[in-house]
Amino acid sequence: QCIECSYREPRKETQVRLEWENRHLRLPADETGDAEGVQIPLCPQCGGLIKPAVVFFGESLSPQVTQEAHDAVAEGDALLVVGSSLTVWSGYRLVRQAREEGKPVYILNLGPTRADKDATLKVEAPAGETLKKIALYLSE
Repeated sequence: QCIECSYREPRKETQVRLEWENRHLRLPADETGDAEGVQIPLCPQCGGLIKPAVVFFGESLSPQVTQEAHDAVAEGDALLVVGSSLTVWSGYRLVRQAREEGKPVYILNLGPTRADKDATLKVEAPAGETLKKIALYLSE
């Protein structure tokens, strides 16, 4: 996603451009990850920087995404947190919202989370394997 104009393209297309624009380099550049000389793919519409369409640590969620998350918690009967320590406020505030609304909070995570004390139930197990078992159980 372009950080200037919000143009979006599939990751595969960005990868093709990255490889083409750096065909003169041997990638990965070296074992230490030094990317000196790597040409970063730029936005084909405005020339801005392209980055993965994810929120990196320290970045803010868009107000629209934040509102959609709050709406989803408000509409749901419970909150299920999977694979998150809830260290950042953007996730933890949804737990607080659910608890304030009197809804149960279920956490599936390996290791402690910021909301362990708020959880109705916490299961420490690998997420993928456990979710498959839950889905199988619910489909019976």
